[in-house]
Amino acid sequence: MADQRIAEFSALKCACGGDRFVTVQQLEYRSGSGTVPKQAGYWCIACQVLVDPRYMANLAERNRKLDEIKRLQAEVEPIPAPTPAAAEMADLIKSKVI
Repeated sequence: MADQRIAEFSALKCACGGDRFVTVQQLEYRSGSGTVPKQAGYWCIACQVLVDPRYMANLAERNRKLDEIKRLQAEVEPIPAPTPAAAEMADLIKSKVI
């Protein structure tokens, strides 16, 4: 089974870098019943823009994967260049002299 770690919550960030949001509500009205609040999104306090939480979550996941790629690339050791003796041995094996 694949490596399954318990995911930790992390703060989502707006494109401007802000991480503070206000809930936006749409008020619906029905005659005789009054008003009902309905969630309509989130407003970034820093840049004053209505943001899409799915976009921010996808962006955070993309950045997490890019960080993981960088971490894995740092772990990969470079393959040393073959020595002349090793290159000659490889040529002999290819030519089936040995």
